[in-house]
Amino acid sequence: MDALMSFALAFLQASVTSVVAAGVLLAVLAGVRRRWPGVASQRLVWLLAMAAAAGSFMLALWPAPATLRVLPSIEVSRPAVVDETADVAFAGADEGGLALEHTPAPRWLLGAAAVWLLCYGGGLALAVVRLRRGQVALKGLVTSALPLDARALALHPAFGNGAGKTPAVLESAAPISPMLAGLVQPVLLLPRHLRTFDPHQQRLIVAHELAHWQRRDHLWLHASLLLQTVFWFNPALKALAGGLSHAQELGCDRHVLAHRPVAARRDYAAALVAQLKVQQGANLGLAAPFGGSGAAALGERIRQLRLADLGGSTRLAGAGKAALGACCAAVVG
Repeated sequence: MDALMSFALAFLQASVTSVVAAGVLLAVLAGVRRRWPGVASQRLVWLLAMAAAAGSFMLALWPAPATLRVLPSIEVSRPAVVDETADVAFAGADEGGLALEHTPAPRWLLGAAAVWLLCYGGGLALAVVRLRRGQVALKGLVTSALPLDARALALHPAFGNGAGKTPAVLESAAPISPMLAGLVQPVLLLPRHLRTFDPHQQRLIVAHELAHWQRRDHLWLHASLLLQTVFWFNPALKALAGGLSHAQELGCDRHVLAHRPVAARRDYAAALVAQLKVQQGANLGLAAPFGGSGAAALGERIRQLRLADLGGSTRLAGAGKAALGACCAAVVG
């Protein structure tokens, strides 16, 4: 029983530590973004922040020296040893003669730790169910979509003169956003209404999704989903995951529009707005890799398109990475 309660206390402490660490990192990133806006499009920054938040949980849960903990450790009180001679000679002293002070956990804290452990288990089960439902819905879209062979791709306006090297391409009648679906063997899922867009806009949209594929963004998004499921109780980590998703979109925007004329940026912005309207009109609750997660995210992406460097200044982003790296080291260490 003591072992179980000790684990419950350690788990409670680790949970609080991860929430505090993620909150601190989120606040630091907010300040860094105001000073260096280019940081918003750097996925490594958000990945480091999420890894540091998860790492703080593991360090707090894993048996380690107290210096590695963000919060002070609390021990479960143990029954006193019935040895009057030993109590008189050694009470309150270690081998070096230094006084030892143990802080027994109060009953209310033990109860809170036990309740939290039960709540976490229930919350984790619900988070897994939500994740599974999303996977089933996405699988349904992929299953019902029509595969496009080489001949169909050659006739599709979005692929221009040739498809080149691409993952398998499917076309769906659902009012969804163009997206890269899957983990091990991702497929490019395109909505049929994309054909109603201007051909140049279609090519830009497909180039954006292929940039996700080339950058292996789907791997990091699945890792982010896993962390959000495990740390379902941590709102700051969820916000960091949102920052990662937004950074991936900005990075692909920059990849597609680099060395293109200003007119291409206008067409790209118009495609973003048109896609968002289709999604809102359909009241679709799925995540939309191209259209964004809402008007606020779309507005930020369009503002980045107006910048000469598309919001990707290497020097400023490097300074932001250095600042965040120092903060991660301080939080974990």
